[in-house]
Amino acid sequence: MQSVSVISQAINEIKNSKKFVRFLEVVLKIGNMINTGSARGGAYGFKLDTLTKLGDMRSSNKDLPTLLHFIAVKGETEFPEVIEMVKDFEALPLACKESLSQVVSDLAALNKSVEFVGNQVKTPPETPNKYYNVMSEFYSKASQQVSMLDSKLKKTQEAFTKTAEYYGEPPSTPAEQLFNTVWAAVQALERAKGDIEKKKQAEAKAKEAEERRQKMREKTNAGKPATPGAGGPDRNVMDNLIGQMHTGDAFAAKRAATRAPGGPRPPGAAPDGGQQMVANEAMAIFARMKQKRDGN
Repeated sequence: MQSVSVISQAINEIKNSKKFVRFLEVVLKIGNMINTGSARGGAYGFKLDTLTKLGDMRSSNKDLPTLLHFIAVKGETEFPEVIEMVKDFEALPLACKESLSQVVSDLAALNKSVEFVGNQVKTPPETPNKYYNVMSEFYSKASQQVSMLDSKLKKTQEAFTKTAEYYGEPPSTPAEQLFNTVWAAVQALERAKGDIEKKKQAEAKAKEAEERRQKMREKTNAGKPATPGAGGPDRNVMDNLIGQMHTGDAFAAKRAATRAPGGPRPPGAAPDGGQQMVANEAMAIFARMKQKRDGN
């Protein structure tokens, strides 16, 4: 029976997986740290069905919502063998679909059928016939195969009993229950790893998008022409000049710069030199601003 081989292999995987044992050690250590100071702290072990509750142990940290997410993150640097334990279980997911007790029952029924045939061909007929010859040959082969299967099944049952006891479980534990408990823990850790990986990818994409936006802003600002109100030396000078024109300080300053010290303006003289200089300066500033705008 193929079922016996699958179950036997799954038992060996659970019993011999160092990664799984390390996983249990990590869970126990973290559990004792969480329960420090309480009656549940300082435990020497725990029942395997505790593994099915790891996904329910919530955290206040939104980045690491459960204990399994914490293990998945820390495992990358501190215990990498743990987060790779899925590699140790090839037959286990297949064995979860099997039932050792059902295999035992099926083999017992098969053994009875073979025994019945054996009784039929136990005494040769007085006259040889084809039926007897065929059934005799069938019984000879079938009895050997059933015997081999029975021997293998007994070894598988013994191996399961030792494995259950190894992990502190009663020998009466159904094999499929143990298989599903272990496999559920493996799958839960894989899901947590998947969540962490998705989060990393989302953060990386968000960072790339922000970097692209920043580069676009820098590129836009680098090629953007000066606009009124945007600042710049000519704009500042123009603002100052307009302010001085409103107060009359610009004209006073220019008159003082062009008129002889203490000398009054001659009657009929040309328009005030201060006014002319202010006008010339304003025109020069406007010309520079226009040149920059046209050049960009």
